[in-house]
Amino acid sequence: MRAKSAPNFRRARLQFLGFGGGQIADKWSAVRLPDEGYNLTMTWWQQPFFQVALPIIITFVIATLYQNSRMTDLRDAVGKRIDDLRDSINKRFDAVDKRFDAVDRRLSTIEDLVRDHDRRFTTLEERTSPIRR
Repeated sequence: MRAKSAPNFRRARLQFLGFGGGQIADKWSAVRLPDEGYNLTMTWWQQPFFQVALPIIITFVIATLYQNSRMTDLRDAVGKRIDDLRDSINKRFDAVDKRFDAVDRRLSTIEDLVRDHDRRFTTLEERTSPIRR
């Protein structure tokens, strides 16, 4: 809302801008100068900085803080998912290790059986060998 100015406000403004006294001011009285910048009759909360810029700055600060907290939550959630994935993979490797251990035990017993059979064949060959008789 525009503040109402005093009747001599235009003349005072022209004098402030350096146009001198009444003769020159009368010459320029038909020229309407735009009201730009801060209006001195406004209170501090009505100034453009407090009406426009400060709410934007506050919005950016709050959005940044909120986004940082969201990023922290997202990082924690992704970290938990990665931990769960690592635990799952470790369980699978443990299961595969158990299966390899079982295969290794069965292979050991088969090797022992093959050695035992080799020993038996050798003794049987020695008993029945025609050269030995």
